[in-house]
Amino acid sequence: MVNRIVIIGATSGIGYEVAKIYRQLGWRVGVAGRRLERLEAFREQAPEQTEIQQLD
Repeated sequence: MVNRIVIIGATSGIGYEVAKIYRQLGWRVGVAGRRLERLEAFREQAPEQTEIQQLD
């Protein structure tokens, strides 16, 4: 079983750091935020573990 989490506000600050920690722990991470370029950069680091969604 794969653990999953969705983090809103993950393009900076606490949300970004929490998403990194969960991903390092092997979780599948869904991240959402305003800045699409930051979300895409986050996904590039581990595309098999990361889903993104731009929200405003």
